[in-house]
This record gives sequence, C-alpha cells and structure tokens, in this order.
Amino acid sequence: MLGPLETLVSLGTRTLHGAHRRRIKLTNATALLGMLALGVWLSAQLLSGFTDTAWLNITGIVIFGIVLLRNATAHTRSSRHMLVLYANVHLAILCVASYGAASGAHRWYAAVAVVPFLLFTRRERLYCYLYAAISFSLLALIEFNVIGNATVAPPMGVWLATRVNTMLVAASLFLVVTLFVRDITNAEAEIERLLLNILPRPIADRLRADEQHIADAIDEASILFADIVGFTPLAAKLSPRQVVEVLDDVFSAFDHVADELKLEKIKTIGDAYMVAAGVPTPRADHAQAIVAMALRMREIVAEVGARTELDLQIRIGINTGPVVAGVIGTRKFAYDMWGDTVNTASRLESHGLPGEIHLSRSTRDRLGDRYAVESRGEIEVKGKGKLETFFLRGDS
Repeated sequence: MLGPLETLVSLGTRTLHGAHRRRIKLTNATALLGMLALGVWLSAQLLSGFTDTAWLNITGIVIFGIVLLRNATAHTRSSRHMLVLYANVHLAILCVASYGAASGAHRWYAAVAVVPFLLFTRRERLYCYLYAAISFSLLALIEFNVIGNATVAPPMGVWLATRVNTMLVAASLFLVVTLFVRDITNAEAEIERLLLNILPRPIADRLRADEQHIADAIDEASILFADIVGFTPLAAKLSPRQVVEVLDDVFSAFDHVADELKLEKIKTIGDAYMVAAGVPTPRADHAQAIVAMALRMREIVAEVGARTELDLQIRIGINTGPVVAGVIGTRKFAYDMWGDTVNTASRLESHGLPGEIHLSRSTRDRLGDRYAVESRGEIEVKGKGKLETFFLRGDS
C-alpha cells in the first residue's frame, strides 16, 4: 500500500510501535474495506433505483469514517469496539429488516467473526470470543430463516446480491488473512534480527529447532580480549552521555569489522570487548583473522581518540587453542565460551601493555611468517605461571 492509502491505513500509528501499531493499522484497513464495500453497494442502489437500504449504507460509511477519526485522535480501544459492534448491527438490520438470507448478506458474518481476533490484544481475548459468538449466532439464525425477511428484492436482484456478497466475503477474508500473514512475517523478521544480535546464526537455528542444551567442543579457535586502558578514571571526568557515546563509537566500529572479517563477537563487559575466530563454525585461518581484527581495533581506537581529543589506548590479548562454546541461561541467554584458552587470552590482555597486541606462543606459531612479531620472553602470568609471549608488530 502506497501513497494516500498507506497514509489512511497508518492513521494514529506514528508514535506507536510493535503489535499495537499493527493492530491499529489493521483496524484502519478493516474500516476502509467496510467503506469500500458499502460504497459499492450504495452506488449500485443509486444506479438501479432500488434505494430502500441506501440510508443504512450511508450510515455505515459514516460510522467507519468515525472509526478512522478516533484512531487518528488516539481513541483506539473504543474505535475497535465500535467497528466490530457496528458490523454486527449493520448486517442484522440489513437481513432482518430487509433482504433476509436470500441476498447472502449474512455471509459477511464469517468475516466479521474473524476480525476481533486480529484487532484485540491477548488480554482482550474474551471480547474476541464474545463477538465471534454473536456473529456466528446471527449467521445461523438468518441462514435457517429463524429471523429475517424472506426477501423484498426482485428475483434478479436477489440472485445478483447473493453472488456478489459471496465473492466480497471471500475477497475480504483473503485480504484479512493476507494482512495477518504479512504482519506475522514482519514480526518474525524482527524476532530474527533481534535473535541474531544475540546469537550466531547456526546457534539461533539450533535454538529454534528446540535443541535443549547447546554445547560444542571446538578443537581450535582464536580468542581476543581487548580493554580500553584507563577508561574508568577517564569516564569519571566525562558526562554519562559522553561515556556512552565514546564506547558506542568504538564498539560499533569493532562490530562492523567483526562482521566484515566473519568473526563472532561474544560480549562486552564495561569497556572490555571479546571476539572469537573459528566459532561456532571452524575455519583454518582463525589466527590470521583474529590478528587482522586486532590491528583494525588499534587503528579505530587511535582514530576515535584523535577525533574526540581523548587519550584513548587499547590493550589486546590473543590466545589460540581448544574451547567449549554454548548457550547458557533461560532469560537473557547468551552464547559464551569457556576453557583454559579463554582464561589465558584474558590474562594476556590484563598482562599486556597499552597500545600493544599481546600474543601467546600458540597464536604466534599459527601465524607463520605473514606477521612480524617481537618476543617478550617469559612473563609470570597469574594462575598460569611462566608463559612465553610476543608482541605483534604488523605485516612482515
């Protein structure tokens, strides 16, 4: 829907979001559909000269117009009740006072019964069943001639009315279902986007497949921990907004590079950033990829520091080896990794130097001759004893 029609369907939804926005748009679309159907019948009546119920169609057009107006002025709850109640009353008057079952107008009740389930919230489900019961009861009473006129329309008019009503009801149900399916599709796409912001795609697919315990042993991966040096005392001198803006600037750029290099961001903790290569999908060049990430991260921090005139430096630690990866928790769940490889990478970051990329022996061995490194010798690492480590100097 484009142009003026989209504007009408979106009345009153500019400040709304999510499911509530979709319900109001469906209410507007239903009201417009009702106005269109009544307008067609009113035109046919005026052209044929058979205008006994023209007043009823005019009334319906006005009522549906009021529904749009109330939505536009944020009276959304009353507008939904008004729409469904009037649709039931309109059909009852049309069939009971005028045409009866012969015209097929009562078949519109099949569409009217569905509408409340699309327009009302889960907490209002009682209204849905109540309105559906009213619609189906009236449909049955008119269909079996318990109530309603036999017919006051000419035979040809009855024949035409029955078939036109049947086609319009089918078209209406098709439109309602199409709108509903479209909204479900849009909601699923939004859920997919949010899920992929939390989990890697392969893990998200397994979670959607109802896999209960997601845990994988990865034979070899490279883990990077990074920390902005001295950010805590620096943050004390900045406003809360400035703190968030700086971190968002830096970490958003990190995220972009991680996506570009097809690495997996694991998490951020304060001003620390963790990313991995080779998980959840193994890759042969995980060490080279994680080092490329580290070099870009150092450039990003330097660029943001220069732009903001803040003294920003990053400290990075990288280790390579086997890890265990999986999803933990049932609320705010997260994809995380554990094992000695992860702990050592964290220790290398904390034992590193500002502006340096600190490598373990295992990472250095897997880099080959592509990168130049400088031996730092053996250092005492908390919980690990003496480890031989290296500083990355860039491409060889």
